Amino acid sequence: MSILNQKALSSLGNLDEADKAYCLKLSKHLENMGLSAGMVSSAVSALADGDNVPTFIPCVATPSQFGAGKADAPAAQKAAGFEEAAAVA
Repeated sequence: MSILNQKALSSLGNLDEADKAYCLKLSKHLENMGLSAGMVSSAVSALADGDNVPTFIPCVATPSQFGAGKADAPAAQKAAGFEEAAAVA
């Protein structure tokens, strides 16, 4: 059962499938956070009517983008962890 009112549902009718799916997932998240049905419907309507649904651009991160390579691993392992820091304190 949808928490969205008729106005919000009609606003979703103007969106493509990806944007509609985003708004429906968002409405579930907002509902789980305890927002009322009216507030959730208002938020979804505002996003859909204002064409403000975020655009998702898929990308893939490669290991070289993270900076730490295999040569850096031993130095990273020498850093004090939580247990060692707690033992010193």
